[in-house]
Amino acid sequence: MSEKGPCPSVLNALANPAANFPARLLPEFSDLPPAEVNSVLQTWPSVPVNRKRNLLRDLNELYRPDTLYSFDELATALLADADPLVRAQAIRLLEETEDPRLLNQLLALAESDSDVGVRTAAASVLGNFIRMGELEYILAEQKQRVEEVFRIARGGQPLV
Repeated sequence: MSEKGPCPSVLNALANPAANFPARLLPEFSDLPPAEVNSVLQTWPSVPVNRKRNLLRDLNELYRPDTLYSFDELATALLADADPLVRAQAIRLLEETEDPRLLNQLLALAESDSDVGVRTAAASVLGNFIRMGELEYILAEQKQRVEEVFRIARGGQPLV
């Protein structure tokens, strides 16, 4: 995407429910700066929910074999989406994150999201923060909080 924001053809394709979103445009969502994320978010309300879900599913499929892509900025912006499947897919795009700025948001999603799929996805990503706590990359209090939420998500089972 350009420095001035997403290419209009990407945003138009995103908002056009009459045609499948072109797979060749998926990489355009990688490494978005904040201004471009805002442009996507301005278009987002006009995107049908199934298209949102499919886009995030496709981004996850693109990301899994090639972690050179980073959809973190877009995924973070979509953690508050109204649709639980969109939220869960956004969390999955963050599966390798170690960004401590996301810790509180992921904890809140794991603890209190209305959807079990979102809670499960968030708890899964919190595993990264347990490892970070073991390496002392986050505060001991943060690690303890993550372990507590992770334990609750696992039905009270001890962490191994």
